[in-house]
Amino acid sequence: MNRLVGKIYFFIKYFIPVFLVAGIIFYLSGKPGLGSWMPNPIEVILRKGAHFTEYSLLTFFVWRLFYVGWRFILENSFWLTLFLVTMFAASDEFHQTFVVRRHGSVIDVIVDFLSAFIFLQIIIFVSKRKIKNLILIFIGGIFFLGIVGQMTWQAYQEVKIKNSSIKTQSINNKNNGKIKNNIAKSRLSQKDKTKILEDQKTGVVDSHIAKGNQAMNNNEAKQTKFLDNENIDKNFQVEDKSNKDITLPEKVKNKVPFMTQSPFAKWDQLHEEACEEASLIMLKYYNDILVGKNQKINLIISKEEAEEEIQKLVKYQIDKYGDFYDTDVEQTKKIGEEYYDLNNLKIIENFSIVDLKKELARGNIILIPTAGRELKNPNFTPPGPLYHNLVIIGYDDSLNSKTGQPKNIFITNDPGSRRGQNYEYKQEMLYNAIHDFPGDVNKILEGKKRAIVLRK
Repeated sequence: MNRLVGKIYFFIKYFIPVFLVAGIIFYLSGKPGLGSWMPNPIEVILRKGAHFTEYSLLTFFVWRLFYVGWRFILENSFWLTLFLVTMFAASDEFHQTFVVRRHGSVIDVIVDFLSAFIFLQIIIFVSKRKIKNLILIFIGGIFFLGIVGQMTWQAYQEVKIKNSSIKTQSINNKNNGKIKNNIAKSRLSQKDKTKILEDQKTGVVDSHIAKGNQAMNNNEAKQTKFLDNENIDKNFQVEDKSNKDITLPEKVKNKVPFMTQSPFAKWDQLHEEACEEASLIMLKYYNDILVGKNQKINLIISKEEAEEEIQKLVKYQIDKYGDFYDTDVEQTKKIGEEYYDLNNLKIIENFSIVDLKKELARGNIILIPTAGRELKNPNFTPPGPLYHNLVIIGYDDSLNSKTGQPKNIFITNDPGSRRGQNYEYKQEMLYNAIHDFPGDVNKILEGKKRAIVLRK
């Protein structure tokens, strides 16, 4: 009986603290990321400080279990603790890849490793008073501060980009005589703002904003954006008959600059919704190449440039339409025409796989809306987005060297992951996944088969 009581006491004293701290870390990692649109330098410091605190605490209790509880020698306790804490950190980052608006980070694993390493060296120094451990604490601290400092600087640069784009937009609004009106609206309550905007009948912009705000009050913004049907292009271009007799090459791959919808891998609400913006930006850059604005072809858009373009495009939509969420092909085309002056965008529907190949063979590229989960892309955080946009840049019908059968692949620039450049989808799978946004993301499979072609 005394032995059983002793085991229970041992378990409560040494195991429970370990499980409790590990459980808290797991719980916090399982909460959806609700951070701001852009990373904040202070937020980076606080988050990494929290990492150091929680993993130092976990390290102490694991080391205490081995050294005090099981009476392992100091060296064995050190290495076992460092190994287990690092493995837990890696598993926790993997766990975050399954959480909405969270992502796993190798950098965070390194931060957690350094937290455990530094704290263990502090324990040994306190108990042994060896100068060697003090030097290791100093070296580990330098690496830790270096990583946090670099991340803080990166966050500062991103915020600087955001503020610069906002300032530019504000200047543009001022030049158009809108700045005072916008400031006045921002100080009103949502109800008063909607009422005033509805009373203004002097322009298309005010009409759109009023209707967008009213829709948001009714939790229907995604279904009712761009309500002024008189300003929507209804002239669909169905199959281009002039393409009928074009000879299709075995393989076509247009050189289209690539970017992800989250250039700095910050999968917050803005960037999770930015696939339409990223796809439209890639069309714009390709068009710049076609018309000679960009003589030097750079197939990777820099992170800073990509982030700035997304922020500007999102702010433009919010200012003009009231939100920036899911857009169908009509709305996306309209934004491309208004913001980027892309007058060579054509909407197609009732098309076949061959029709898409004909467009690509002529040097055109295609922005497609899809039911994202039908793509089965292993690089998406499971279960994947319900609605997702990407760009088809080519196809490959050459024979597979192993099977002797045609590859039947579409080549895409998929902004949904950093591995999306030249990403290959089976033609039939991608074609079946094409569905325009029907007004409700949960009914995406009811969306029509439409796409936007940027024609030379």
